[in-house]
Amino acid sequence: MSVIISIVIGYLLDMLIGTPKFIRKLRVVFGALIKKLFSKLNLKVGVVVTLCILILFGGGIYALLRFIEYYNMIISIIAESVICYFCISCKDIKNNAERVHKALKRGYIKRATKLFNTITDNGEINEPREIAENIIVMIMDSSVDKVIAPMFYILVFGGFGGVCYKLIVIISNSTGSISARILKNIAEFIPVRFAVVFMFISAKLLKMDLKNGIKIFKRDRYKLKSLNRGLIMSLCSGVLCVQLNFRKSDAVIGDNNKVLTHNDIKRTFEMINIASLFAIVTFVAVRLFIVIFTF
Repeated sequence: MSVIISIVIGYLLDMLIGTPKFIRKLRVVFGALIKKLFSKLNLKVGVVVTLCILILFGGGIYALLRFIEYYNMIISIIAESVICYFCISCKDIKNNAERVHKALKRGYIKRATKLFNTITDNGEINEPREIAENIIVMIMDSSVDKVIAPMFYILVFGGFGGVCYKLIVIISNSTGSISARILKNIAEFIPVRFAVVFMFISAKLLKMDLKNGIKIFKRDRYKLKSLNRGLIMSLCSGVLCVQLNFRKSDAVIGDNNKVLTHNDIKRTFEMINIASLFAIVTFVAVRLFIVIFTF
């Protein structure tokens, strides 16, 4: 029950406050250290080091929470709520998307370009359509590794589950190693499939083109090499009725039924925002059901 209370508090804190700057900076510093460490390791040693990091940090968080819980349940819930809050970053996605959307809407292309290059590492892009396209891809990627997947692992394993997942993401994004990417794909396998369901429901509520979404999802979901990424990208492309281009892999998802614009950024985030609400309600309900019927 404490995990349910903690994640609800953590989610609400994130939606109200967002991720503090010092946490974002801490993630950047930690990512840089991880990148430097892994640059000196071969594949096999990298796998061992990854597991050691997960055991050290994840085990440490688990032991700390259990220790606090033994002495004071209230303080334990507060501590786990803070951990949940740090693991979820839904408001960050919203803020980044809104800033770029507003800049493009007002025709401030230089500002939109600057914002885009600040929040992504996709290189210098100054064409409005490409900026909007890349921000939509960023929103979809972030919806999994910053919102739905952390929620899933927190409600399955508690706060330490969320921490372990975030460590996997940081290691994968920082090092780009094959082993880390495989581990991240495995970790996201179940959460992404939940995300797809929640996003389809959200698209229906927002009166987006669900029929086209299903069509593109069925046709293009395996066009990307990732086990998971193609599912959410094909869904997004389909319900928006736009085409998404992935230049690094030479993949094209969706049909070019209409020109992609800044308005699609807003529509994408609205879909993700509703999907995140469905996610937390569903995960909490399932966890609550298990707690009630196992005691």
